Amino acid sequence: MPARSPLPAEVKSYLDLQRHVKARAAAAGIDTSKPIDKNLFAKSKAN
Repeated sequence: MPARSPLPAEVKSYLDLQRHVKARAAAAGIDTSKPIDKNLFAKSKAN
């Protein structure tokens, strides 16, 4: 059985991926007009 991809079959290029991610972010209520806060990816002090 082939591995399933979490992406729809329509995503075939990097540009398709960018469009897909932007659409999913917008659907989740994330403002894509602003850069992501660098602290979002920072390790917590507990790590």
